[in-house]
Amino acid sequence: MLNLRVFQAEHGDCFMLEYGAPAKPKYILIDGGPADVYHAHLKPVLEAIPAKDRSLQQVVLSHVDEDHIKGVLDLMQELRVQHERHQRPTITVQELWHNTFSTIVDLDIKGLEPDKRDLFCGVDDLVLDLGDLGAGEGEAVPADVGATPKSIDQGDDLTEQAGNLKLPINRGFRPDRLISVDQAPRPVPAFEGLNLYVVGPSHQNLEKLRGKWLQWLAKQLEPTPKGLERGILEEEPVPKPDESVFNLSSIMLLAEAGGKTILLTGDGLGEDLIQGLERTGMLKPGEIFHVNVLKLPHHGSARNVSPEFFQRVTADQYVISANGKDGNPDLLTLKWLVEAAREQRRAIEIVITNWTRSICELMRARDPADYGYRLVAMDPGDHSMLLKLVD
Repeated sequence: MLNLRVFQAEHGDCFMLEYGAPAKPKYILIDGGPADVYHAHLKPVLEAIPAKDRSLQQVVLSHVDEDHIKGVLDLMQELRVQHERHQRPTITVQELWHNTFSTIVDLDIKGLEPDKRDLFCGVDDLVLDLGDLGAGEGEAVPADVGATPKSIDQGDDLTEQAGNLKLPINRGFRPDRLISVDQAPRPVPAFEGLNLYVVGPSHQNLEKLRGKWLQWLAKQLEPTPKGLERGILEEEPVPKPDESVFNLSSIMLLAEAGGKTILLTGDGLGEDLIQGLERTGMLKPGEIFHVNVLKLPHHGSARNVSPEFFQRVTADQYVISANGKDGNPDLLTLKWLVEAAREQRRAIEIVITNWTRSICELMRARDPADYGYRLVAMDPGDHSMLLKLVD
């Protein structure tokens, strides 16, 4: 059996792989969506799993952006409360995959000279202060603080929650417990009836993430400029999404069972995905890599794909998790997709979680009958939809 459950994650991502024997299914959760997705959509589906099968073999956080991590945090926090109160858990979790800030930065701090190492004393308190700065209960962190402190805070919170629940993190990934295409086993062992391959991020992109976080930490520990409150970041140009080290550090996975394949891309870059597939030997230079299901990177943002990407990595079904926020999916992405499919004479299915203006514009600009694509939309009010690949 191999299925992909696509959750109503609004502007974020939340998916679940279902695999193994139909009489004894196994589950892997990939991302949890933004605020409200866990209680509104994910939890009801988890509670509907028969009690004897109610276990997640793996929870994978692709990266620490709010629209991916919040639902995972909500799940872990609920499990912690249930554990403390000796209540039956909503679901059991066997392991967490998460390239945590603590691990990435700690590796660098340990290698520093003692006088430089002291610079980072109190980092946990600083991150906590920045994450909470100026935000009351239920309020967002002010825009001028930026996304970095909140992402770091949430990532470390997830690591702490996993520790409270005694969940192993990145078990089997050596030497530094970070998940990258360069050091992951191929396939990753211990998945009964499922071949699971790590195809991203590269070690190089994790190094970029490490460097960005260390630069950010060092900046926060500099003397505070006169006139600025402690912890407020100086205004900096917001990087374009395809240059975001958070997005480009996304864990990207290829799942295979029964001759069927699913490619899950987080918010990664199409070019990096191609390089990751080539690094594993699954994609030869100049050749085409085909899967049954491809989750479009970064909710269909045109900054993460290109016409060449859709020509090199092809699929029967393309999944887009987006609701129009930030313009996603971009109309340009959709045009590139259907034009590449028509050029290659492939009939495709585009699976969407929400109708957006760009989807409607695509249908007007590129008629489905002329371009050979079909749209499949999640029904309004549904928690999820199931794509069945192998019975």
